[in-house]
Amino acid sequence: MLPRHLHVNRFAGALGVDAPPFVVRHKTGGVTGTRNDAGLISRAGAPGSHPATLALCVFTRDLTDPRWTPANAGCEAVAELARLACGHFFGT
Repeated sequence: MLPRHLHVNRFAGALGVDAPPFVVRHKTGGVTGTRNDAGLISRAGAPGSHPATLALCVFTRDLTDPRWTPANAGCEAVAELARLACGHFFGT
């Protein structure tokens, strides 16, 4: 869920394409009525600077959307929070 709205391609090296701006290491979880995600979102630094890493943990509850798909309202909320946090802390 965290990487849903971020530019992430974990296979970039194997495909011989440019590395994405973000690397996301995360673990999702959920039961009926909840969707959760916790992880580290890293962005490479500019030449001569240090890379930056953001730790993000999002828990939802009382969801009325029963779907077990990435389009679930809770999944979308987690993804949107990750996008907003990256925009705030990384300026993207």
